[in-house]
Amino acid sequence: MTTTATAEASTSEATATTRAALPAAVKPAGAKQRLSAKLVLGTIGSVLLRLVYLVPVFGWMVREFVEGPLESKAWFVLCMFLTAVILVFTYGYPALITIALGGVAMGMCIVIGTTLE
Repeated sequence: MTTTATAEASTSEATATTRAALPAAVKPAGAKQRLSAKLVLGTIGSVLLRLVYLVPVFGWMVREFVEGPLESKAWFVLCMFLTAVILVFTYGYPALITIALGGVAMGMCIVIGTTLE
């Protein structure tokens, strides 16, 4: 055997030994890993949701909306609607525009979230 053949044989043996020692879930460093968009957005969404939970009153309302019974969901929607109405009566047109722009952002998030792979 030549020196090159010996080096290649030892390299392939080392690679086979390394792969055998690794668990099945761990991929070699050279392997391409593709993260799905749902996984990435789900992770980001869970972090953001935990951050919202830390806000004293609003976080409690959101936690009850996400984890609570159907009745608490209805009360949450009613509270958000009445808050929007009070804001529009208090601040007028700028509050209406801000609420509409927030609705556009929410709509885009919903569309992107439902059309992911």
